[in-house]
Amino acid sequence: MTELIGQVENGADHDTSPVRFRAPRTGLEIDLSAFSRKRDRNTANSGTVLG
Repeated sequence: MTELIGQVENGADHDTSPVRFRAPRTGLEIDLSAFSRKRDRNTANSGTVLG
């Protein structure tokens, strides 16, 4: 989340070009598009933190 927040604060448009993060220990790239405000809503859940 630190990477996402930092990039957005520095002008990145995460909704049109999702931020990707390279994990320092594993070297794996993580796609942070799941945290986009414009992602498709999962209608199978309640839309709350619990659901």
